[in-house]
Amino acid sequence: MERQHEHRRELREETCEEQRNCNCTGTHDDALTSKSQTSRMTTHWTDKDTGILERYGPGPDGKETRMREITARKRAWPLPD
Repeated sequence: MERQHEHRRELREETCEEQRNCNCTGTHDDALTSKSQTSRMTTHWTDKDTGILERYGPGPDGKETRMREITARKRAWPLPD
């Protein structure tokens, strides 16, 4: 039976500007190694309907690298059939 790992996350600092651009830093347990590592997340709006979330963490060489980028767009309401 495989042992379930308990993953920890801790937010250290979060700053947001008037334009809703935010930067967050913190630590979490790596899912593969169960060792603690630091990460950074940013969110920013490119226009009134499009937001981008980027997550950074240590790459294979130990330097910070972008690990994920998610682009979200607002949709008109009601949604089309």
